Amino acid sequence: MSAVPASQRPPGAWMGLTAAVIAVVGLLCLALVVTTGLMGVVVSPVFTWAGLVLLPIAFALLVIVLIQQFTRRVRTS
Repeated sequence: MSAVPASQRPPGAWMGLTAAVIAVVGLLCLALVVTTGLMGVVVSPVFTWAGLVLLPIAFALLVIVLIQQFTRRVRTS
């Protein structure tokens, strides 16, 4: 599978990819907190904080990408 040239990538692709990575990291942090909690082990509060902060940031980035794509589509129509 060949890489798509930068000229053919849709605008906002990098921001969408960044949002997806941030969301996955946030979900992994929360999964770690739940798993260790079920085992009775105390995990660092940083993982709880990261999970609770990264998911809203990822959601906000995805909303920004959606708004950018909507405004671009309206301009081209």
